[in-house]
Amino acid sequence: MRECAELIHGTPTRVVAGFYESLAGQDLSAGLGALRGLHVRVLAGDRDRVVSPRHPRELARALPRARLRVMAGCGHMLPMEAPDAVGAELAALCRGAVGLREG
Repeated sequence: MRECAELIHGTPTRVVAGFYESLAGQDLSAGLGALRGLHVRVLAGDRDRVVSPRHPRELARALPRARLRVMAGCGHMLPMEAPDAVGAELAALCRGAVGLREG
């Protein structure tokens, strides 16, 4: 996490502001149709300051086979903050894709 913070703090303010503006205006909902028939994991951190908490909930609601997991104490960089939990979610998703039981 320190590396990410250093990268952001070392980036000129106008660049960071431009990034956030483009991220805030991004709407990828038109592409959700391709995922509707698939098992999906939606992972979010309860301390994410980049993505609004409503976005992962809306995403999970839009996908009938989605499973939402909000990770306590995590922000936006889940693979770095909770690598074991993210890995476990991906492993469970892969096991399900090949027809193996989870657990």
